[in-house]
Amino acid sequence: QSYAVNHVLPELGRRISAKLLRTHTLTQVLREDLGVRIRRIDNSVEATLNSCEVATLLSIETLSPVLFLTGISYDPDNRVLDVAQIWYRADRYRFSVGFDFQD
Repeated sequence: QSYAVNHVLPELGRRISAKLLRTHTLTQVLREDLGVRIRRIDNSVEATLNSCEVATLLSIETLSPVLFLTGISYDPDNRVLDVAQIWYRADRYRFSVGFDFQD
């Protein structure tokens, strides 16, 4: 279970239906349904305490730990397309990162 707030360019936001967002991530909608080219997404994840609003939405106690992700999507011209703020229940999510090194 998660709670997401996305800030998209107005010209994109006007083209996004709430119905699509019930079954697809915003990134999927932008790429697959609107044909938007995304060049890069920068994600940052941190552990934090939730607010009353987030606790209610995630059905957890206020001030319990959550994972908070900030994601920024860029187009090929390095223009910001979307800024996402997503709160994840810490008891149901784990993020893993892998690194490949070239010799």
